[in-house]
Amino acid sequence: MSSGRLKNTRVCGKIVICLVAAATAAACGNNYDQLERDRTTIETFLDRHTIETGEYDVIDNVFRYVANVDRPQRDRSPVVARGDEVEFYYEAYAFAATLNMAAGHYNPTLIFATNRPETLDFLCNQQLMGQRAAWNRTIWPEEPVRVRAGDATVVEGVRRGLLGCREGDHVWLFFVSDLGFGEEQHGTVAKNQILAYRIYIENVTKR
Repeated sequence: MSSGRLKNTRVCGKIVICLVAAATAAACGNNYDQLERDRTTIETFLDRHTIETGEYDVIDNVFRYVANVDRPQRDRSPVVARGDEVEFYYEAYAFAATLNMAAGHYNPTLIFATNRPETLDFLCNQQLMGQRAAWNRTIWPEEPVRVRAGDATVVEGVRRGLLGCREGDHVWLFFVSDLGFGEEQHGTVAKNQILAYRIYIENVTKR
């Protein structure tokens, strides 16, 4: 190979490497921008909705608000630690600014998954839901989810958010899209979607 062709090959190789590096940097930048937008959106929402009822915690990009933090004896309830078995009911939401955090409100147009019997009662009630009563109760389990805290058997935002909760907590977890389904569409949930989970922790069995 002539020195001229070798030089051109090296130049082309450098161009390809630079283009790959630039594309990677752009992807990282876009991902960072997306997560920053997600965080700002969640913070704005929670600052508006929890100002009179208490504060929320932020753990590894998971925003956690315990709705019944003032209940009697909460400080004596078992704390969820890595390795504990946790049983809970949940409602999973595709986040929107119209989300209503009030107890007993189900936000039916935003829910994409649940195992909570009371919520399914509502979603499957033709009189209450009308044309939106498209939920098929037979395919949704009505028993608590049982997981080992810290294991990757649940969506990442829930895995992180459960740690530090207590038995009996009614907790809201809001988390950035990267800790949910990220760049992939998941059923009716769009890609880069902020998720919100309302979780009722029924039992904590210490390891």
